Amino acid sequence: MTAPEGRYNQDGLGAKRGRRSEKMAALLEATREQRYQTFFFITYCMGLRLVEALSLHGKDIDAAQMRIHIRLGKNKKDRYVILPVLALLALRRYWQTHRHPTLLFPAGSTTRERFRAPRR
Repeated sequence: MTAPEGRYNQDGLGAKRGRRSEKMAALLEATREQRYQTFFFITYCMGLRLVEALSLHGKDIDAAQMRIHIRLGKNKKDRYVILPVLALLALRRYWQTHRHPTLLFPAGSTTRERFRAPRR
């Protein structure tokens, strides 16, 4: 299944350059850290809820089928979301420098906190 043509602009912020996408572009420009830029971009362009984006694992990304598996989303249901090409490229660029054993966007204010293994 592919996304309809014209759905995403080259910047991945939607076909209509409205007030929302201009604000999102300004937010991405003002954000200094790559992990936050990637998080905001992925959350916005894929329409994810905050909790869904924060709980993404590396194994949830299916680059071959261009989709992401969202686990336990709204009403505790799983779903698949189309993965735009620019989102995949952003995730690959992010993954080159920010690796965590499980989570894509781990919490923590220091590098040591972000990269420690999660407690189960």
